[in-house]
Amino acid sequence: ERKMGYRHKIIDRKGGFTIIELVMVIVLIAIMAALAIPKFDSYYAIKLGGAARKLLFDIRYAQRLAIAQHDSYGVEFNTAANTYRIYKVSDNSTAIEPLSRSSFLVDYTANTEFKDIDITSVNFGGTTKIAFSSLGVPKNGSGVDLSVNGTVTISYKGSSQTITVIPNTGKASL
Repeated sequence: ERKMGYRHKIIDRKGGFTIIELVMVIVLIAIMAALAIPKFDSYYAIKLGGAARKLLFDIRYAQRLAIAQHDSYGVEFNTAANTYRIYKVSDNSTAIEPLSRSSFLVDYTANTEFKDIDITSVNFGGTTKIAFSSLGVPKNGSGVDLSVNGTVTISYKGSSQTITVIPNTGKASL
């Protein structure tokens, strides 16, 4: 019987993985997971930012609609239902959304794009409505000119953004 030397030893391996191979795979998965976690945070910020910009543009739209139509239009918020709508003040009718030609109602619970966005607080002179005169002057829900900044705050996954409407000019900003 002939002995095999060190260099010619035959290793009989039966498929399977060594502990080193398993550890390397686990380490690679952990590194990829660590890199992916910050991506979710930026997704949350993008979603919240998109909802805040839409709300800002909708408030500006109500003001421009009031000026263009020479009538009072406003935005009414419902924090319990997470909705807001643009409406004509004189008859309380919901305005028509210019692109879809449907009622101008934004529902954060039903809209998949903005699902889970919360309207956390609204304060326009102690009311949850802001209206604009035909000159674009902001008023609270009682029809009184705003004397201090009006605000709407929305939130998502622990972050929030506030839209502010200043008195006299009605300039809305984030």
